Amino acid sequence: APPAGTYATPGPLWLQIVGLEDGTKVELRPTADLLQGPGLNGAMANQLAVYELGAGEILQWELPQNKLDPSGSLLLSDKPVALHTGNRFLRLQPMPAPGGESTHQQNSAISALGSAYVAAPYETRRKDLAPEEVDYRIVGVIDGTTLTYDPPVPGAPTTLDEGQVADFATTEAFEVRSQDGDHPFALAQLMDTANLPGGTRPGATAMGYPPALGDEEFVVVLPPAQFLQRYAFFTDPTYPTTNLVVTRAKKDGAFAPVSVDCLGELGGWKPVGQGDLYEFTTVDIIRADIPVMNCENGHHLAESEGPFGLVVWGLDSYSSYAYPAGGAAATLSDVVVIPQ
Repeated sequence: APPAGTYATPGPLWLQIVGLEDGTKVELRPTADLLQGPGLNGAMANQLAVYELGAGEILQWELPQNKLDPSGSLLLSDKPVALHTGNRFLRLQPMPAPGGESTHQQNSAISALGSAYVAAPYETRRKDLAPEEVDYRIVGVIDGTTLTYDPPVPGAPTTLDEGQVADFATTEAFEVRSQDGDHPFALAQLMDTANLPGGTRPGATAMGYPPALGDEEFVVVLPPAQFLQRYAFFTDPTYPTTNLVVTRAKKDGAFAPVSVDCLGELGGWKPVGQGDLYEFTTVDIIRADIPVMNCENGHHLAESEGPFGLVVWGLDSYSSYAYPAGGAAATLSDVVVIPQ
């Protein structure tokens, strides 16, 4: 039965592989059993399965609603494919209260993963404005990966092996890096339920629902090596609160100003760790349907003379979405891991 206060049973997790060209060979070694279905052979945990995809063809699995998680699975193709993953109903808290949200992300190729990341927390939703404890998931690619954090993050892993998944949480912005560019890894950020201690700050306006701001979300973190200097992005007009998280990297010994079309030059920058290489800030576009300056939801432009990253967050009563506004999608390493 669904947990009390929710409208659906948690899950299922799902993954989808999309072919671009005919005759695409796909090798898959999952970390959880992917069961067979009509016209589709299964792929068992830690065993190699091989498929062929045509242009526009899709392989898709939904996992049974249990604790099995295919995170850390290994995929290799001889032609370009897209990998989408998600959860039909992600529920991070066991308490019998409302909460839960669908999540879906497109995964980066290993070649586009970084060996260094900067994680900046989203704007706090707490009513007392205290920093939120933000959840993260990190996934290893190469055995013997060693990680260092600035500042130190208690509970975060210091080593990773191929396919290893680790979860941790912190209130701080941080930088994490491996020993070199031949040891890439993946990092994702999660938003928890709106059932926060003491309640949430203003921002939710949905009629007939409690004013509890945001809900479960999962968003990939892009490495600074993929930062751009210009983003054209869209904010959803059906969400009454829109917030941007902006992270800028030092270039030629200085931080360049960052501007957003309706806000002008951004302020409120905070350092990330002690390295003096990155700063971050959070800004509202609109909150509780009240525009900030001349801002409205819709099309926006952010620009700088230096590299920066931008994550868009939209929130309402027990509802949220987030996505990176863009990235270079450049090849950062020639690391290839062969499924066996």
